Amino acid sequence: MGSCENQISLVRIDALSKDGTFEFDQFKARNTDDNPTLTGVYVGDSHAGELVFKDCELEGFSDNGLYASSPGLRSGKNGIVRVEGGKYRNNNISNIRLGSTGSTARNVDVVATDPPDAESVNVRGIRFRHRQDQLVENSRIHIGPDSGNGFGAVVFHPENRGATVKNTAIEVHRDDYKAIFALPAIEPAESGPVFENVSISGEANGGFVGKIEGRTGTVFSGCTIDMSGVDRHGLRFSSAEDTLIEDCRIAVSGDPIVLRQSTATIVNTTIVSPDGETEHIERMDASDGDFTPR
Repeated sequence: MGSCENQISLVRIDALSKDGTFEFDQFKARNTDDNPTLTGVYVGDSHAGELVFKDCELEGFSDNGLYASSPGLRSGKNGIVRVEGGKYRNNNISNIRLGSTGSTARNVDVVATDPPDAESVNVRGIRFRHRQDQLVENSRIHIGPDSGNGFGAVVFHPENRGATVKNTAIEVHRDDYKAIFALPAIEPAESGPVFENVSISGEANGGFVGKIEGRTGTVFSGCTIDMSGVDRHGLRFSSAEDTLIEDCRIAVSGDPIVLRQSTATIVNTTIVSPDGETEHIERMDASDGDFTPR
């Protein structure tokens, strides 16, 4: 615990050589005096080797909890970052931020229940910032009703060219808050995120569960969406080509799927209406107009 007044981050770590490794084990830090401009742990753009954050805990930081995307900058050394276990709670901007190729977060617990003291609040669970092929696996992301405004539980920045989330549970209880938000990719070719065996639940009212914009080749496979809130819509795709939705179940009170200048192949997927009626889609090549918003 402690504060770090007038500094950018509590800790900065870079493995400067490609064969360099560093393990950060059971490090715990909390912004105890609500410093409004503080990062927990920062991984710099000169990181070229491999960093492992094992069973760490970061809480209440106003400018990212684990800021680990800088190695993925175009000028960065693209060193791998591995997050193994640990708890990341109530950090602003992002609880965990990844950006170098092949970086991973496994078995992590991300919780947002109270917004940190910051000049501008944007609560995000996990943020993919640069490059591609990052992985989040076997994790939990919980967004509480009083978490504060934010872009989404899992957010893809335009500079990210695709990452995978699998075997992960996302709970959203804040109204008008997205579980998934993929902003239009700067390089759209084959930039779609992949979701495998992801469950999305919660009591949030209004808005969309997920928005996918300007992405090609997005995949939802074996996923379940079960949102009980009022006027809660499912997945909205805009300028998104060649989406695949397979072996999924979507149960929302609003529109399950919305396509805007987008195409999607839907296979073996069940849609549940608010009154409990089910529609099973064996196979459908869908485009604008196939799902009419109410």
